[in-house]
Amino acid sequence: MPIINRFILFCLVLFPFIACNSKLNYWQKSGIVFGTSYTIVIEAPQKKDLSTIEKEIFNIFNKIDQTFSLYRDDSKIVQLNKNQLVLFDQEEIKVFLLSQEICLKTKAYFFPFKRKLLEQMPLPNEENYHKICNLFTVETFRDHNIIKKSYPFVEFDFNAIAKGYAVDLIKKLLIDNAYPSFLIEIGGEICVGDPPKKSPKGWRILLESSSSDPLQKQFSQELYLHNICLATSGNYYQLHIFNPYYNKIIQKNRVVTVLGPSCAIADAYATYIYLTDNFELYSQEYKVLIHP
Repeated sequence: MPIINRFILFCLVLFPFIACNSKLNYWQKSGIVFGTSYTIVIEAPQKKDLSTIEKEIFNIFNKIDQTFSLYRDDSKIVQLNKNQLVLFDQEEIKVFLLSQEICLKTKAYFFPFKRKLLEQMPLPNEENYHKICNLFTVETFRDHNIIKKSYPFVEFDFNAIAKGYAVDLIKKLLIDNAYPSFLIEIGGEICVGDPPKKSPKGWRILLESSSSDPLQKQFSQELYLHNICLATSGNYYQLHIFNPYYNKIIQKNRVVTVLGPSCAIADAYATYIYLTDNFELYSQEYKVLIHP
């Protein structure tokens, strides 16, 4: 799956209006998480205390990191990759099941395993992708969930879905707590809610061109979005995308952007379309943009 950071520049058109609207507050938090940047903006009444929401957002960050980070020796996924017995809660198991579902839908172009698995098994193809995607099952052990691997050499890598899944979880958190207008961005993967009050067209997002570079950014498209998620696959800054069918890195001079209700699923579909040129999505809820 992608060994790439998505570079999508989003421009928050609401900020010029903050000073003249005393009834609204735009809570914003930016920083680094999962080895990439994030920004969250929430529109709320001016005196609304968002400290509890902020704490819950960081709880989501910490849980995803402690469970699925490959860069922490104490994470659950690292322990599972070492064939240790690991107990997963229901929310964590959803990531395994979602990854398996997307793997099957994309015929293993979404590859939720470490690349070195392909040194031990035949490369995926149209006939055997089911076997690749079903290299694990979810079972119960003393009232807990465990992952049973088909072979001890199977190792998971959920870096391609973790950011999008975190965006989806934060989106649900904000909607459940009656904050319908928001922007959530982690490593270029985005979900937006209702349009800001002072920008009825929506949240302004500029899509960066595949020919862009860090010193001189170029943009291929301007979007105004609301109540949708967005993820992109493409070649930025000489970074490329892994194709499991050939066990090779692929480079194309274009970018694929997918919009839909789930950021995690949009990310997987974008990679699938980028690699296959197959525009058949598996749901009417997702739309595709192709740009240079």
